[in-house]
Amino acid sequence: MLAKIDARLVLALRLAVLFYRHRTAIDLPPPQLKAEPARFRLALDRHWLERNPLTAATLSDEVREWEKVGFDLRVPGLPQAPDMSIPLAAE
Repeated sequence: MLAKIDARLVLALRLAVLFYRHRTAIDLPPPQLKAEPARFRLALDRHWLERNPLTAATLSDEVREWEKVGFDLRVPGLPQAPDMSIPLAAE
């Protein structure tokens, strides 16, 4: 029997790994997380996100991963990454 997965717990674990990936103390402002069915909103200090571009990029990746499984993760203030995609065919 497959157990029902609580997406909130999965998100909490994934964010913990994301923020603690170097296993060092970081100056992380208190995050605020709002959870609704199939929708999450993570609020972080905009200036902190600007000063931590690698974490911001990883959060952008996380947003895309949640979209793939039908969840809406929003992180207001997340800097938009430039489109780095390479066209497959010359136009």
